Amino acid sequence: MQALESFDVVLLTETFDEIEQAEFVADVFNVPLMNASLANVKKRNVRIDRSTAKEKYNTYQDILRMTAPELIGLIASHSRFEMELYQHAMKLNAEGIQRWKDEKRLLVEHLLVSNNK
Repeated sequence: MQALESFDVVLLTETFDEIEQAEFVADVFNVPLMNASLANVKKRNVRIDRSTAKEKYNTYQDILRMTAPELIGLIASHSRFEMELYQHAMKLNAEGIQRWKDEKRLLVEHLLVSNNK
């Protein structure tokens, strides 16, 4: 986990489609975020509405619990360290984005104050 702490940026593949993540990456790596790429991000980030109880709770884990409950514990024990690492990566990603937002907000505030003088 200490190795993750040494990275300037920790990204998660499942958040690549989010506009905020795309803006964060573009800003951190100082690359332009093209309008076309933003349009693609918006199109890919589509959520499926699961409104019925069966749709909400009939997940892969539920299916495993019903058909092979012993596998849940086995999978969990074998992937414990991977899950800890992933949880830590999620935390670092959220903290990095929050720092970026705070820095961006402070920069805008500074520019507004400077322009009003």
